[in-house]
Amino acid sequence: MIDRRTLSAALVLPLTALGLAVVCAAPASAAGATGRVYATNFIDDTVSVINAATNTVTTTIPVGNNPGGVVVDPAGNTVYVADFSDGKVEVIDAATNTVTTTIPVGSVPGYLSINPSGTRLYVPNAGDNTVSVINTATNTVTTTIAVGSAPTMAQVSPTGSTVYVTNQVGNSVSVINAATNAVTATINLGLGASPAETAVTPNGGNLYVANAGADSVSVISTATNTVATTITGACDKPGGVKITPDGTAAYVACGLDNTVLVIDTATNTVTTTIPVGANPTDLALDATATHLYTPNLADGTVSVIGTATNTVTTVTVGAFPVGVGAQPPAVRSADVDVDLTASPQLQLLPPYIQVDVTAHNLGPDAVASATLSTAIPTGVTATNLSSGCSQTGATIRCTYPNLASSASATKTFRLPIGLLTLGTVSLAATRTASNLIDPNPANDTATDTCLVLSVLLATC
Repeated sequence: MIDRRTLSAALVLPLTALGLAVVCAAPASAAGATGRVYATNFIDDTVSVINAATNTVTTTIPVGNNPGGVVVDPAGNTVYVADFSDGKVEVIDAATNTVTTTIPVGSVPGYLSINPSGTRLYVPNAGDNTVSVINTATNTVTTTIAVGSAPTMAQVSPTGSTVYVTNQVGNSVSVINAATNAVTATINLGLGASPAETAVTPNGGNLYVANAGADSVSVISTATNTVATTITGACDKPGGVKITPDGTAAYVACGLDNTVLVIDTATNTVTTTIPVGANPTDLALDATATHLYTPNLADGTVSVIGTATNTVTTVTVGAFPVGVGAQPPAVRSADVDVDLTASPQLQLLPPYIQVDVTAHNLGPDAVASATLSTAIPTGVTATNLSSGCSQTGATIRCTYPNLASSASATKTFRLPIGLLTLGTVSLAATRTASNLIDPNPANDTATDTCLVLSVLLATC
């Protein structure tokens, strides 16, 4: 058992020095966990169950020694709690609020994460530098993966294909292929970073990492596994991170500032600072992203933030709450279908090829932004570009904002025929970015070919 003095000293790092952590979610609509929020109380050895409609504690569940990490399965039926000092995960039936089984894992388990299908639970073990992979159907550890030094959090990507693990002492992030359970890359965050929690954008493109030791947030490109940018100077001991379901905002809990930051993910700048309780450690968004929850370790409360107004309601829970969880938001996706049409316009001077590039959102969800990139012949300067389009070298990039499900939008530009080399002209448009997962890459590219025989003779 770790006493209060040890835990209080660890807050200077802040809480991540103990390997305490949580991958969280929030209330939604399913059996068992509907409208409930779960807060782990580190000193009380309990889990407080909060009614999200009334913001009151309805029951308290006894668990093992020093509960920290907590996560609810996507169906809302089961709650998983990591007992920091016992080296085990407890399985709670959300319908009855009773512990049904315990699963031995490694030493000092921290932040839990479950894949979108609810079939695999990932548990980082800070004491032995491993991640335990649990089969949730059998509640057994199926494999153990060696990672970096003192892993504190495991974060599954929205597709479930990749797991990101923060190594607090190793100052790095381990990248795990979920199909093979192999570490495929290690991302160095720099000396003294002490990474805590992470969150992945809904399209899987960026990983946000709270560096408790460096008072910064690293934004990692998952395509290259490199740090794209670092947000500094706005947060003292960042810990929890959460990203809205549409990917437009990231929330960061500042453990020693007693605040939660709101970061615009398009610009990676802080837009709002929200005062909360003392020593916020973790974050959880509800299914509709209308409420954000953070446990305040030093004053025994959970702050409930209305995300539309940034107003705060306070719920009293147990001693030293360090984690919060609930049924996670559903994974959102949008299938962006790409179409490209080229047509010669020879009756006008100078003659040109008209290029129409269309983004059609096949749904099911709306797209806040999509980018389509069209490869054109080298050395050609396009003209009459639609708003939102620009040229860099032999690529025309066009941005399509606010595409509702079933909606489409077309951007156009012209290729002067006099600048084209006689012969075959090949064009290819590809979806290069969108704010949600695209479940069907087969329709992400479209091509067209023109035959230019002279300035006044071309066919497409």
